[in-house]
Amino acid sequence: MKNNILFWLCMAILTTCSSMAADTLAAATAAPVRIDARTTQGAKLIAGTERVSPAARAAVSSSSGLTVDGVSASGWSLSAPCYDSALQPDGWHAFRLTETVGTTSASLLVLNDLVVHGGVLEASETWDGSAVHVVRDWVRVPSGMTLTIGDDAVVKFCPDAGVQVDEGGELVLRDCVLTHFADDTRGGDTNLDGAKTKASADAYALAIDGGVTVDGDPELVYARSCAQLPLHTLTTEDCSANRASHVAGAAVAVEAVFPDGYPEEAVAGLEWRSSVEGVTFTAVGETAATFAMPASDVTVTCALPAAFRITASGATADKAMALYKETVTATAVLPDGALDDDYLYEWTTEPELEFSGSGRSVSFAMPAEAVNMACVATLKTYAVTVSGATSDKATAARGETVSLTAVLPEGADASGWLVFWTFSSAVAFTQEGAAATFEMPAGAVEVSCALRRDDPLH
Repeated sequence: MKNNILFWLCMAILTTCSSMAADTLAAATAAPVRIDARTTQGAKLIAGTERVSPAARAAVSSSSGLTVDGVSASGWSLSAPCYDSALQPDGWHAFRLTETVGTTSASLLVLNDLVVHGGVLEASETWDGSAVHVVRDWVRVPSGMTLTIGDDAVVKFCPDAGVQVDEGGELVLRDCVLTHFADDTRGGDTNLDGAKTKASADAYALAIDGGVTVDGDPELVYARSCAQLPLHTLTTEDCSANRASHVAGAAVAVEAVFPDGYPEEAVAGLEWRSSVEGVTFTAVGETAATFAMPASDVTVTCALPAAFRITASGATADKAMALYKETVTATAVLPDGALDDDYLYEWTTEPELEFSGSGRSVSFAMPAEAVNMACVATLKTYAVTVSGATSDKATAARGETVSLTAVLPEGADASGWLVFWTFSSAVAFTQEGAAATFEMPAGAVEVSCALRRDDPLH
């Protein structure tokens, strides 16, 4: 079950025929070939001495051959089509299998000093911290067997692999780490691809129908949820933690995270808060603390104590000083009796901040520095368009009085004419002779004026 060498087939198999599935090539009409026909869940991960052969045995001829990095593969033959990966140093290597019907190429990753797992345990096992462990396929712990993952062991799972503990079987987890095969932060860059591939959530599973014992504080990263494990989630705000999940009673270390510009003199006096009652923090210096994990999920917050001044122009703030991240609400100053909707508001701050809300009142989260803010409130005005008359205003604010004068023929007297006013919206107006006035509504107004001679004969 264990091997100390592993391969990972990571590039698409190239052939002269088309592919019928992700990990197999059709062995039909054109008799294509393939290097590996297995359908395991280890993303084509192979280890040790394994078969490297074509899919269609009928296509093999005396001209068939295997090369690695352009050199004939030592030990491989048609009668014994197996290759010992220990012949290659760590790294990516180009494998090329040539036959009469075509050529298959693949890029394989050789890694030494690893332990690869998959299949059913034949006896109880302990995985220790002497080497990185890779779970290529599902590991099954049958009844009567125990799998112990010991202190300092790092176990990396290929996507969709996992551990199945049958009824009567036992899984023991100590101070170990279980994570994704592509996790470079634990156990190093195992697949030697730098940042090319990323670990993802729900990558592997622990299916436990038997027993599970947690004898320490194991770390499970990128795993699917496992209700049988007594692990609880830690969420942090304005601080960082050494782990994201712990067993109840485990010692947890947290450290404050300070924003840029936070004053050094304000570091002392941090306040640690927990969403779960009864959690006690023990200070470690001025910026860190420890606590015992409660038997539930918990959120830990570091309250930064420094307060910063707020200066406002054209507005008022609900506080003169505020703590970092505290919510500040500001309101524009308007003349007595003014209506909020009659104004346009332009808010500016130094430093530049993001506001929530709009209009006369806005809110923002206090940064770790003083804030100068200003609001310019501009009265909204609306267009006055006239035809057949003149207006004393081209624009007016809501409630302003607009005066209109009808345009009469040159030399005409208003007393000899009837004046008719038409407005684009329902506007109450007062008329006196050839003049009229109205109160500007909250919107543009179009006015037209028509004249008719005040003479029954016309």
